[in-house]
Amino acid sequence: MPRPQASCDKRPMRHPTSRCALAATLLVPTLIACSPDGSPRRGPLVAENPVKPSEALRPAKREPVELSGTIHHLPVEGGVYVIRTADGTQYRPAELPEDYRVEGLAVYVKALKHDDVLTKDMAGQTVDLIEIRRR
Repeated sequence: MPRPQASCDKRPMRHPTSRCALAATLLVPTLIACSPDGSPRRGPLVAENPVKPSEALRPAKREPVELSGTIHHLPVEGGVYVIRTADGTQYRPAELPEDYRVEGLAVYVKALKHDDVLTKDMAGQTVDLIEIRRR
């Protein structure tokens, strides 16, 4: 069956998106090949200090701390207990045993800092207790 003819000229009708498809076919690889600053790419982009996959899965190194302080209850986010040292630094134990939840109790603590944990109350540096005892 013959193709339909355009009314104003005698050329066969083409699909209207064929020009758009051609333009996209030529334009997309050109845009992909250029970097954001307009210079051509010369291979894959590499970070300055790349993290190896084996390092990404390794737990963070945690710094141990030994401190003397006083237990305080803060009325934040339903209540939270902190250990406040003499210089005013606050540490928030992830789990403080019930026996030590006493306002003003003087304690000695060995703990591991949590640099990778954020809490809603932001009451102090989160720590995991290794040892806690009354002073």
